[in-house]
Amino acid sequence: MLFLLPLLPLLALTSASPVHKRYTSVKTQSNRNGQCLSPQGDAIGNGVRVGTVPCDQAHKWDINPGSGSVLLSGTEFALDAGTGNDDNEIVKLWRSYPGLYQQTWYLTDDARIAITGGAQCLDQGNEEEGTQTWRCTTGNNNQIWNVLPEGDTPIPEPEPQPTLGKGAIKARGYEGLCVTVSGGSEDNGPTVDLSNCFEDTWPFAHLQRWQPLSGTTDIDKLSLVSHPHLCLSAGENPSNGGRLHLNACDGVATGQWERTRDGKYKLFGTNLCLDVKQESQLFPQKPYAIFKELQVWECSEGNTNQVFDVAQ
Repeated sequence: MLFLLPLLPLLALTSASPVHKRYTSVKTQSNRNGQCLSPQGDAIGNGVRVGTVPCDQAHKWDINPGSGSVLLSGTEFALDAGTGNDDNEIVKLWRSYPGLYQQTWYLTDDARIAITGGAQCLDQGNEEEGTQTWRCTTGNNNQIWNVLPEGDTPIPEPEPQPTLGKGAIKARGYEGLCVTVSGGSEDNGPTVDLSNCFEDTWPFAHLQRWQPLSGTTDIDKLSLVSHPHLCLSAGENPSNGGRLHLNACDGVATGQWERTRDGKYKLFGTNLCLDVKQESQLFPQKPYAIFKELQVWECSEGNTNQVFDVAQ
């Protein structure tokens, strides 16, 4: 039987533990200046800079511990970090694109707001710098943001943190990244790589949900749950370094995968395994970024780039 391993919690930073709370319509206060995060001025729209203002004048946000968008409450605009890769970038409002790298933040249990899968944190600089991104640094109190309850009203009993739906395949050595069809569409031919793991409510979650084509067997094709005629393919002549694609299942000559007991996906009849290309780089694109490329590579014991967990 195809066995399913427990899915590990989504983590953006190895030092952070998930906090199972959800905050809707709350203010977020800078530890540095005591002011609260808010758009600058009266306008709300693409490109409006976000900084800090006195908390009684600040807008409210929807922010959930764990990985996800930070939304201006009651709007379609998200907190956006520009590229999300550089120090001293301004932060701004931009139309929300769930899963977009520069809009995907991780609220840690030590009160930091960090780019998921990146090295940048939301940082309150000096008066000239304002609110910006800066490399996450232990002990940097400019990067501490406190979620404030409204007045003296206690925060309501927290809701459970949403979990990934059945069939999400997560790369064990790359926290928060799942096997994903690139480009946001279920066509014949796109590459299959690693992006942020999407919760079931996200519009592209179906491009991360996989199932054995004919049932839970040791050896089978892997198809999309929502489009069972489309399968994970290693191409006609697979070899080390070959990319993965989504192709019509009836045309996939090399699409039989064996699920091994040590968590690998082995291409049936070969010694090639599904493998994270370790040296691959972030590729920002819409509607969601690709963080790492997938390939097939010679199976090797102890290679954590070849180990994957499946949500039950």
